[in-house]
Amino acid sequence: MTNNASVAARHGSLTKKSPHLPERFALRLVLMFAGVALSALATSVLLKLSLGTDPYSSFVRGLSNHIGVSYGTTQLAAQLFMFIFMLIRGHKLIGVGMVANMTLSGYIVDLGTFILDNTVSDSVWDSVPVKIAVLIPALIVFIVGAALYMAVDLGVSPYDGMPYIITDLLSSMKVPFKYIRTLWDLFFMTMGFLLGGSFGVVTVIEMIFLGQAIAFFSKKVQPLIHNKKSA
Repeated sequence: MTNNASVAARHGSLTKKSPHLPERFALRLVLMFAGVALSALATSVLLKLSLGTDPYSSFVRGLSNHIGVSYGTTQLAAQLFMFIFMLIRGHKLIGVGMVANMTLSGYIVDLGTFILDNTVSDSVWDSVPVKIAVLIPALIVFIVGAALYMAVDLGVSPYDGMPYIITDLLSSMKVPFKYIRTLWDLFFMTMGFLLGGSFGVVTVIEMIFLGQAIAFFSKKVQPLIHNKKSA
């Protein structure tokens, strides 16, 4: 869930991190937590619609169904595994945003799913008009939430950080970040499909267009963070 900027341009050295707090840190924290909550709650709605979710959520849902533990716990375990590589190769990508996304987002999805299961009948989600009416708003909320969490530059989730690390490792081959990210999402989309996760047209749409959409909304958020007028 990122734009197509190169690792060098956006992050510089992935193993060096400034010890100073960024400007408007309190505002960044609020926006970051809001973004994590919004994107996670939107994911719980998308899962109920059964039209697919983003590639990683599809993978987590499929793996969760196979190992018999909650979505949140499965998501945390997968992120912790990838976090090992961030400790080794991506120190600069680590931040409070990463911790919040890694530890909270999956359980917020579980909470949202629990609330929907106990307030909305399953037959409602099977209705085509409901799917059409709810899909676009849920996608917008998901994109805005993801943009908020990433635009504040307080660290990215291990899943989002791994493509940066891979690109850095392959720097001698000069493989563009956007191709690494696309292949990364494609891998998890395929794994989600094979595991029987929430795979559908939304999964394909998000894999192709999500990065561009988040980049667009991130540009709208950046002026708020830096106290500048939006272009």
